[in-house]
Amino acid sequence: MKAVAAPAPGLRANTASQHNRRMPILKENQAPRGLRSWLAPMILAVCGMVASAIPAGADGSDIPAGGRSLFDIMTTVVSEDASGESARLEVPFPFERLRALIKKAGGLSDADIAETLIPLGRSLQRRAAAPDYFASPRRVLGVIAEPPEADPATTLVLKDRLFIGHQPRTESLEVISFNEAAGRFEFQIVEDYAPGKVPRVRQARRALCLGCHGNGGPIFPEAPWSETPAHPAIAARLAKVAGAPPPDPATIESNRRSAAALYRSVGAANRLSHAARYWRIACTDPATRQSCRSKLLKSISIPTGHDPTSDDHGKTGQDRADIEETIAAAQARAWPEGFTIASPFIADINPLATLDAKARDLADPLNERPALAVLDATKAEDVDRIIALLRDAFTARHVAWLRDVLREREPVQAASPAALGPPPANWCCAPHDMLPPPVGAAPRTVPLVPGLSIEPGPAHPSLQAFHRACGACHSSMSSMPPNFLHGTSIRQLRAITECAPRISLRLSQWRARDGDASTAMPPMPPPRHLAALGQTPENWLASADFRRISRFAAALAAPADVPLDGIKTNKPVCAPLAK
Repeated sequence: MKAVAAPAPGLRANTASQHNRRMPILKENQAPRGLRSWLAPMILAVCGMVASAIPAGADGSDIPAGGRSLFDIMTTVVSEDASGESARLEVPFPFERLRALIKKAGGLSDADIAETLIPLGRSLQRRAAAPDYFASPRRVLGVIAEPPEADPATTLVLKDRLFIGHQPRTESLEVISFNEAAGRFEFQIVEDYAPGKVPRVRQARRALCLGCHGNGGPIFPEAPWSETPAHPAIAARLAKVAGAPPPDPATIESNRRSAAALYRSVGAANRLSHAARYWRIACTDPATRQSCRSKLLKSISIPTGHDPTSDDHGKTGQDRADIEETIAAAQARAWPEGFTIASPFIADINPLATLDAKARDLADPLNERPALAVLDATKAEDVDRIIALLRDAFTARHVAWLRDVLREREPVQAASPAALGPPPANWCCAPHDMLPPPVGAAPRTVPLVPGLSIEPGPAHPSLQAFHRACGACHSSMSSMPPNFLHGTSIRQLRAITECAPRISLRLSQWRARDGDASTAMPPMPPPRHLAALGQTPENWLASADFRRISRFAAALAAPADVPLDGIKTNKPVCAPLAK
């Protein structure tokens, strides 16, 4: 058999007869993995080279503007035949095999991975196991540590960068993992994750995900994590269904520690997401990009706890002034009101308790959450917090590597491109071009047809308004959230009619939440989705689309046949809203 060439960085190799998975080997003078892409262009810019930046607004599309997720890199296999090398994504099944791959890819032990079970949760998969919720709980996994002895030449940095949810009844995985090149978390779905099937990876609809994941990364409940086996009653019911003995206090405490570890990891991932956003946007002015990045890089290389005005590593009081000026300029251009740190934490809820409607509504992940902080660059303490945020995006070995670069090659602004040694052809996971392109979400809907006709033609005006406001989330093939905008106009109209009472109620929350303290139900579309559309709540309430949708849904919710904009419909019987 012909020998298989060593895979390029980021890929594994296989032969026709067996899978010979190899983790990537870094090139000489290459930065530690996890640092090489969205930071590396900045380092090259510091050394006088032109950086190829990801567009500042590129984080809203389903398909990333550059790079691939760590999950893609981890599951990539290279094969070779007579026509040459090719690469594909291969997700191990069952879940225990995937967990083993995660351990191998990150050089991890079992203690470096945290898991919990959520039988009655709030994800889009929450109804999939009905009515046997405790027989098929959702499994949630996150990488919570990076072993200090991990070899940066052969392992991926997965700590706080990889999270997976698995509900076996859906035959799918929901994956959130970091994209180093794009500086963002990717939301992905693995379909056909079941015996006898070939798992397929696709990008999730980012607009749909951001409705709850407005922080751009994973979310998790606050303590005491009552939806997990950290709650004794949840643990007892899971054990009973599994035929296991009742959990003892030590088991409950172990469950609590697992939930707490995931909580901390989600918090760290949230800082990473915001730090990456800051890196991506702060230095977009072409006239100052190079010096801006140089100063931000210098700021994070200051050892934690050191006086930033000291002479350590060449840092001076003037350097500190330059850093403050750079951060203030970034705020004035991009974040005039301050840099907001969104919260990744949703309210804890006991799913076994009897709660009033307001308590349940408050726990809805679609609700806006108070910001963790708004950092104001005019305040010295907030400048320090911004620097700490940027530093926290990197592991200790990343920061140490950067300090070595800056110490050995000062003054960095005057350095030549050769100062770092010959740069690799591609800083991150070289063979992106070998992979098939990322697969996007399924088409939003088949072409609309007018009214109740099945002939192709322009969409009905009311359906057009629905699609503009609601199509990003409600036009998929999936039944969660309700896909009342999927299919032909006939199918959409019937589905809207069925959902009309709930649609009307959700639309009414835009006005009710200002004057009714008894309600906490999130309005539709969610506020975060309006922001993505460039709308303010005030503009939305005054818009023609809001008026048209509200009238259309209210009329369909009426108990009689109602002609609407030239359409005559027969309203089917709808299940009443829960009281």
